[in-house]
Amino acid sequence: MFDACTLHIGLPKTGTTALQERFARHAGVLRRLGVFYYTGAGGPVPRHIIPLGCFFEAPEALLVNRSDGLDRTASLTRSREHLDRLVAQARASGCSRLVLSCEHLAFEPVYTSPLAFADLKAFLDSVARHTTVVAYVREPRRMAVSAEQQTIHNGLPEPIGHFPIRRALEPFLETWGRAALSVRPYPPPEPVDGDVVGDFLTHLGLTGDALPPAPTGDNAGRFDLEAGWIGRALNRRRPWLTDDGRRNPERASVTPALAGIRGRPFGLPASVLEAVARASEADVAWLKTTFGVAFDDDPGPEPAPEQEWSDTTLADVGEALNTLTRQRDAARAGREQEKRRADGLHRAVRAFLAGGGDPAGAPGEGDVVPPDDPATAAELIGLLLDTGHAGAAAGAAEAALDRAGRKPALLYALARVRLAQGRTREGLALKREAAAPPGI
Repeated sequence: MFDACTLHIGLPKTGTTALQERFARHAGVLRRLGVFYYTGAGGPVPRHIIPLGCFFEAPEALLVNRSDGLDRTASLTRSREHLDRLVAQARASGCSRLVLSCEHLAFEPVYTSPLAFADLKAFLDSVARHTTVVAYVREPRRMAVSAEQQTIHNGLPEPIGHFPIRRALEPFLETWGRAALSVRPYPPPEPVDGDVVGDFLTHLGLTGDALPPAPTGDNAGRFDLEAGWIGRALNRRRPWLTDDGRRNPERASVTPALAGIRGRPFGLPASVLEAVARASEADVAWLKTTFGVAFDDDPGPEPAPEQEWSDTTLADVGEALNTLTRQRDAARAGREQEKRRADGLHRAVRAFLAGGGDPAGAPGEGDVVPPDDPATAAELIGLLLDTGHAGAAAGAAEAALDRAGRKPALLYALARVRLAQGRTREGLALKREAAAPPGI
């Protein structure tokens, strides 16, 4: 059993992904420091929602399961397999502290599926003597601006807007009690080593520089105001996900194109910021009273101008970017497929080389023994010809014809060879013979 478990629950736009990427990248360093962080749920950002998904009342409703096309049974099966793996690896690690990081525990119960908090607590109590729940919270208007940009980047049609902080945190407060909750402002008022990761490390009892620094980001998901208008309009017309949560095949990732459109700084108009502030007043007061987290001195983000172009115009521009991006992606995929095909052809030809000849050399007319099956032999002849081995292709075709007789597949194959060799009259005659009805 662990001495302690730290359950990090986000909230939105508080550096959660950066923390998870850093912890996953340096899980080995953390383990040597006595901290176990599970990395078995895939990708550079391990999705702890997968093992913890079985604590939701409707796991099939979670975005991670919907996007993977999993029903309730498959969702629960995957979750339980990962949870068993997590527990087994954690116990074998010899660490004294378990860290779980999952912002989904905060926002999925708000939007998609209730969470069985008591069952989650019972599980954590079974693996650790003490659990602390850590949440970072951001000034609501700043959260709204950042969430809007991420929503556009992710191809979603509607922004989060006002996020109900109290509704997200109160169940944790009721389940674990005030003493077990650490609610901290984001960004930290006195950043440790410059970011939220350092602050979280100090909460774990480590130094803020216990992990190597993060690589410099390229801000690929950021764009200016006018690009944001285009992206938002495109998302409403052609969102990234279909209604059942699957990837929309008619939608490309236009974020790189949007990032190349220069304009005014991204933001939300004053009317939207004021609406978010009004909707968040009660939550902000509750945070201050309950956890001592206050945003009194934060003036909020600078308002941006109202949208100046019509939704139709913006969506049409976005559609053009989407079409161009899909064409570029298709061309790139075609080039990659052709390269894989060529590589495969070369491997196949070498696999058919007889007599243990040099695989790197060009086979000659007598170097290839064709298979007995005419169709397979014809395929081999085509492979040889497509990879520049016309002499070997001719020899294999003639040998196959001698062995199997003048089968149409072999006649067509030899016709291709003769045409490639410039023996046009002979090649055309072979094609006519191959196309002739049997017996003629």
